[in-house]
Amino acid sequence: YLLGPGVIITVDGVNLDLTNVDMVFSPCAGIEFHNGATLNANNSVFRPCDENLWWTGFSFFEGSTGTVNSCTFKNANNALAFNATTNPVTYCNITNNLFLNCRKGVKILAGTNFLESITNNVFTVDFNNIDYSAPNCSGIITAPLEYHCIDVNASDLSSAYISQNQFINNQVGTASKALVSGIYYLGVSGG
Repeated sequence: YLLGPGVIITVDGVNLDLTNVDMVFSPCAGIEFHNGATLNANNSVFRPCDENLWWTGFSFFEGSTGTVNSCTFKNANNALAFNATTNPVTYCNITNNLFLNCRKGVKILAGTNFLESITNNVFTVDFNNIDYSAPNCSGIITAPLEYHCIDVNASDLSSAYISQNQFINNQVGTASKALVSGIYYLGVSGG
């Protein structure tokens, strides 16, 4: 499947099954889940159309949920972003995935009560520094060379399990200016 430049698919209150697919995203393209929508992604690849470009990622709103297992996410701004809106409780199992050069692998935004687990994933940043400032999709990029594998901001993780993940920074010893954090917590309760 190929999504064209700037195309955002909206999944509203239904189940989207992305099993055994290769999904290619043009710049500023992505998928949003709203009103209790569910993602089932298994054994799939989500990547940009060019290895030097990036795509927006998957965003979850209003209690949307999912299972993401054995998938590869490459060069996503926010591969999986969970947003607290009208329903702050989010259930999502994120297991056995590869996040390669994603600016934020898993992003849990302020006010989210994140349940379930983030386990056995591999988060890797390699030598291919992606310029996340271009193209500028509505001014969303403020720190293009800052990678947070798991980024949690002012959320409740008291019922979440984050375990046995690997964080690999292959830029050590290079001239890269990129900042890489395995787990970046800011104002988090529990966990």
